[in-house]
Amino acid sequence: MADLFRSQVRFYGKHGQYLEALTPASEKAKDVELPEIERVKYLFNSVVEIYEVAPLIGYLYQRSAEKDGNESTKNIMEGALSNHHDRLLFSYEMLMIIDKGSEPDLNERIRRAFRATDDLAAEGMKIYDAYARGGIEVLYENLIDNAATPDDLIRNLMDFTEDWNSRFLSAVEEVDLDRLLKR
Repeated sequence: MADLFRSQVRFYGKHGQYLEALTPASEKAKDVELPEIERVKYLFNSVVEIYEVAPLIGYLYQRSAEKDGNESTKNIMEGALSNHHDRLLFSYEMLMIIDKGSEPDLNERIRRAFRATDDLAAEGMKIYDAYARGGIEVLYENLIDNAATPDDLIRNLMDFTEDWNSRFLSAVEEVDLDRLLKR
């Protein structure tokens, strides 16, 4: 299997700016001259945490995005990737298995997830990163955009959670495992 998530990840243009808005900036948090919302407006502790979940959010919302610009505005260093390697790899494997749009054959999707050559892994990472950028856009638009106060931020989070529940959880039916296992 190819070596995934071992080198620095770069985000460009608006995606880097959105990541800045979704994560804490220590210099802003200390600047008492800034409005409260600018000092506390974040919902994730680090960019790598967003990078773990954003591709799956992008996939579920069917949002992928191309790289925006040529100038890197936010990076995830190798150390942070290393500390989160297992979760990133799990996210990658899950996305490769469920993304029928990029590969209709289940066996090929499984091969791309678990036994990828360097070329196949590079293609998989392009898909992962495109969905990550789409997921970053979804998170920013639903959580941060138009939040002028901390209360707005909480309201946005509640609205996003309700939307998530109605889209992805309300259709899930409860299964009686005891009945299924007694067959």
